Amino acid sequence: MTLLIFILVAVGIGFWLSRSKYQQSIDDKASQLASSSQSWSSRAENWWNSNVMRRNFEEQFTSWASAEGFQFLPDEFTNWYSELSESNRKTFTNQLESNFKRQNLEYQDLLQGKLENQPAKMQLYVEAIVVTSQEFRKTKEVEEPNNPKTEKRKPKDTGTGKKTAEKQTSRRRQSNQDTSEAIA
Repeated sequence: MTLLIFILVAVGIGFWLSRSKYQQSIDDKASQLASSSQSWSSRAENWWNSNVMRRNFEEQFTSWASAEGFQFLPDEFTNWYSELSESNRKTFTNQLESNFKRQNLEYQDLLQGKLENQPAKMQLYVEAIVVTSQEFRKTKEVEEPNNPKTEKRKPKDTGTGKKTAEKQTSRRRQSNQDTSEAIA
């Protein structure tokens, strides 16, 4: 009986407050509380995406590049990527992830194998990976000009006949060198 009286009193007070001058302040407080809970949830989501999913992307991309992606990626890229240090690999995958996001490319489709039956899209993703790797290499060369590892190396010949990701030297330069030697 006491509980029933308490419930009726609470309902009566709630009805009175909803009809009184306090209604506007109550509505303001409720909307403020709702917006603060949304900001907390968006902060938690941002933290989850930036910390957990990023590490997940690094691991997923490394396993994809060494397994399923090996057949799609140029040999020079796979050799270069396997020789990267752990910190450079993390930096590269972070840069690759941001490039994917900037270009509105869903990297989960690539990593989950959804693009294997779509060669045009697969080529787009592979080109994005190769271009990002070239940007990364050039950035590292500029940052570390005295590093002996930045010298250009010849790509390893794996015998598979795949095209390399980098441009070859110009024929014009080679022919100019040949003519200059012939003149001298």
